[in-house]
Amino acid sequence: MYIHVMKTAQIIYFAIGALVFATACAPARSAPPILAVSAIQDDWRDPVERPEARAGLDGKSISGRIRARGPAGLISVPGTLSFRDGDLVWSARGSEDSGPYQWRETGDAIEFRAEHVIENGEQAIWSGRFDGTRFHDVTAVWIRVEGDWVHDLFLPDRVVMEFTPDD
Repeated sequence: MYIHVMKTAQIIYFAIGALVFATACAPARSAPPILAVSAIQDDWRDPVERPEARAGLDGKSISGRIRARGPAGLISVPGTLSFRDGDLVWSARGSEDSGPYQWRETGDAIEFRAEHVIENGEQAIWSGRFDGTRFHDVTAVWIRVEGDWVHDLFLPDRVVMEFTPDD
């Protein structure tokens, strides 16, 4: 699942230049560690385990914009986040990426999480909450691997992006 984070990050970091990049890297590099796929807590469930909770997310679709956190987030990319048949789907700029999601109930909301290995062995991690009417705290983390000198030069190892729903 490529989720267009790589393209979005390129636009953001190249648009603001190398001077702002040094400042923008600090928040992304100091982000809390992300759990590996195998380390997801036992209370996370696959959508097929409880169809009633799956019904709370599946079929939902929300348009919005994604941008990097911090000063680098000057430019955003429009897209749509959807839940279909147990998959989290990110659509932007005429293409679509998807992968299975997991969920857990937390009080009055359903938290969701999707972790996918994407091209070149990199990871994309989505997370957020749905309270029955609105999505909250939706983020995507692109965990890069070395190998592309342009990205290695201009991007941190973790690019944290925030999704803001259109109101």
